[in-house]
Amino acid sequence: MPKNTELTNDIITYDSSTKRILSNKKILAWIMKSCLDEFKDYDIETIANSCIEGTPIVSGVALDKNTADKEVIKGTSTDDATTIEGVVYFDIKFDANTLEDERINLI
Repeated sequence: MPKNTELTNDIITYDSSTKRILSNKKILAWIMKSCLDEFKDYDIETIANSCIEGTPIVSGVALDKNTADKEVIKGTSTDDATTIEGVVYFDIKFDANTLEDERINLI
């Protein structure tokens, strides 16, 4: 295990900040529109306000109370246990619904 150095602390801070930014519903809406065929014809506001469901926890760590508002998502468990690899922590995990009522689990 690496020593807890200034670089290690900077990397951990950067990683946490990046995940927090990516959990913003408008940022996620842009990613979904750009990467998922199911959402390519939707506008960003519709995806952010009508399709992204709930508020998932990012990396199993609760978000800062000051940012846990309607714009940040948080929800179901962000880990998964396997017999081969042990526990896997997802960066962001949430559910979305298309306007046609198709539910999609996104990791």
